[in-house]
Amino acid sequence: MNLNIYNIKTLVVKYRARDSKQEISLIELLHDNEMELLTFLEDVEMSGEVIYYVKYSDGEEQVVTHHKSEPDLSEGTFRLFDFVQRWLTIYEWRDAKEFETRREFLKFDSLYEGLRFLAGPEKWSYYANLSVKELEERLGPDSQGLDEHEVSDERIGMHLTIEKETLFKEEYNSRAGIKRGHYYDPYLERWINIPQSYRALRPLILRTMY
Repeated sequence: MNLNIYNIKTLVVKYRARDSKQEISLIELLHDNEMELLTFLEDVEMSGEVIYYVKYSDGEEQVVTHHKSEPDLSEGTFRLFDFVQRWLTIYEWRDAKEFETRREFLKFDSLYEGLRFLAGPEKWSYYANLSVKELEERLGPDSQGLDEHEVSDERIGMHLTIEKETLFKEEYNSRAGIKRGHYYDPYLERWINIPQSYRALRPLILRTMY
């Protein structure tokens, strides 16, 4: 197996509407229209292509293009959403930190205490007025607690299982490999240096997932 590992230096994602030659920044498009990524991807009236411009530290450049509504390789959601969510999951699991704030993962003996802390007062206000029975019906029993490490491990496990079952004929990625700092990206079709590509990937993740 060729294990030439690439460092992503810059990553810019643009959108080109159908029957148009103009390319616009995806981040600017979402911001100007006050639109979330999934809303953009699900909007059938906005038909066009998503274009990834990738530059690597060795000087190589890569362009990846696909229709904006094209499904991911396992047909679970959209390709662009899968790409960003996958890298978000990798960084959170590997660093054991919440991606946006870089806060270290926490463990709560009380599920509700954990959810209340993570959601914040405004988002939790809906649940604050529910009875114990209603809370259990919606969130599960309070006695089960909440461990962000376990939640993150379940997510990375799900991604690795889907990859093994649907994407690759041989096993590429593993928890051990991710810990060592490399990941084979199925869309870029090359091994990526995880820590060295963080600075390039972080802006896209922040502006599309939060």
